[in-house]
Amino acid sequence: MEFLELARKHLRYLETGYGCKVMKERRDRWSPFVAYQNQTTGVLAEYEVRDAYLNILLYRLENGKIIRDPVLNSPTATTFHGHALDDIVSLRSAAAVVGSMQDFSASPEGEIPESKMLEAYVRRFAENLRLYADDVLRGDFAIFLQVDRLMRRRIDEWLASYGRK
Repeated sequence: MEFLELARKHLRYLETGYGCKVMKERRDRWSPFVAYQNQTTGVLAEYEVRDAYLNILLYRLENGKIIRDPVLNSPTATTFHGHALDDIVSLRSAAAVVGSMQDFSASPEGEIPESKMLEAYVRRFAENLRLYADDVLRGDFAIFLQVDRLMRRRIDEWLASYGRK
C-alpha cells in the first residue's frame, strides 16, 4: 500500500469518532498528503518522502478554514493556528515521539520487515494522534498555549543564530 491508502486506513477513526471529513488529498511522489476537518479542528497528514518523515499538523480553524502560519514571515508572532503532533506529544510524553522512519522502531520483539515498515510507522502516528491530541480533535486547544511558547522559543533561537533578533 502507498502512503495515502495507509493514512486513510489508520486515520479512519477521525471520520467515525470525531466527525471529520476528508477535505483534500494530494497524490504526489515526494509529499503526498490528506487533510481532514471537523467543526473545530483541521488535521493535515503529509509524508515527506525525501526525509522519510510523517508530519501531522493540527489546526484551530478560523471561520471554518485552516490558516497556515507563515512562521518565518511573522517572526514576532506569539500565537499560532497550528502545531505539529510531535510537539504536542513531546509535552505530554516525550518518549512517545516517533521521529523519522529511519529512527523508527515499532516492535520491541524485533525488526519489522521492510515491506511492513511504512504501515507500522503510519499506525504509530495515528495512535499518537488519538492518545495525545484527543482534546484538540474535540476542539479543546488549551495545549496550544504551551506549544505556542515552545514555538516562540524556537523562533527566537533561530533568529538569534542568524543575528536577526
